[in-house]
Amino acid sequence: MQKWELLPYHKLGEYKYESLGRDYELKEIRPPDKKHMQQLLEIANLVLKHTGKICVMDTTTVG
Repeated sequence: MQKWELLPYHKLGEYKYESLGRDYELKEIRPPDKKHMQQLLEIANLVLKHTGKICVMDTTTVG
């Protein structure tokens, strides 16, 4: 693996739990904003720097 992809948490699966009548235990968790994701990306790349690998982020999936 030469690169890692940083993916933000999202709530797209929440409706599945509701349709199954199950409690969605992560309902209080909010998706991260772009600034927070950028900070995480920078940290990840600092950690990976010595490995020759990189971390990337698809900015279209970040709220």
